[in-house]
Amino acid sequence: MLVIPGTTVTPPPTTTVKYTVKSGDTLYKIATLYKTTVAKIAAANNITNVSLISVGQVLTIPR
Repeated sequence: MLVIPGTTVTPPPTTTVKYTVKSGDTLYKIATLYKTTVAKIAAANNITNVSLISVGQVLTIPR
């Protein structure tokens, strides 16, 4: 990173987000909300059955 005197430095965007599953959520719905894929969310959370998530489960959402 190059910093030029007299300028401000903007930190890079966070690469992951935490999301708590709510009633009615699906991985597809969450993936759509965060503009990612079901496969990426499943991989980041070691989910083998993408149809099985639980209310209250905290997921890591890769960006």
